[in-house]
Amino acid sequence: MTDIQSRPTDMSQPVHSSTSAERNTLVARLDELLEKYLHTLDEYQKARQELSKQLSANRSTTHYGQDNYDERMQAVRKVNVRGDAEGTTKVHITFSIAVENVDVDASKESEKDDLECNDTPGESANEKKSEESESKAEASKRAIDPLRWFGILVPPALRSAQSSFITATEGPIPGLASIAREMRSQEIEIGRVRKQIKKL
Repeated sequence: MTDIQSRPTDMSQPVHSSTSAERNTLVARLDELLEKYLHTLDEYQKARQELSKQLSANRSTTHYGQDNYDERMQAVRKVNVRGDAEGTTKVHITFSIAVENVDVDASKESEKDDLECNDTPGESANEKKSEESESKAEASKRAIDPLRWFGILVPPALRSAQSSFITATEGPIPGLASIAREMRSQEIEIGRVRKQIKKL
């Protein structure tokens, strides 16, 4: 970009028009916006490359079917979208991943609860039923790690695939979404400045 030379201005005719000065400031603003957009686009491409590397790193040739999937499956990680407070002129939205509580020892806790309920002789049947329903409600609220569905013999490929997808969802995906949102707002601003230049 430094090799490009601008056309020499004619010094014999001084520019006194306010519209040409306004146009020059708008063109300078457009140049700044385009330069910023190119830097953001470069960040976006780097984030996409990093994401594709992470997603393809632990891809295995072994495929597991959906035959024995639990249909009550719940997401362990969820996307949080946060924006600036209302009333600000510039909207900035950030994306992040929220991790749900993973219930690793759900079966052990339910076994302990069963043993405790059987050992207490003085409680009525209604109290036992209410405690059981409360413990079941708490267990249903907690997300269960999907690797626990396979019992003790979890295939190593599934374990490595889960860890690679966790690093991908917690790393480049929120950054990629934030950069894409920023690019969209920059495109809108560039369009506004171009319209203002065309009006002059």
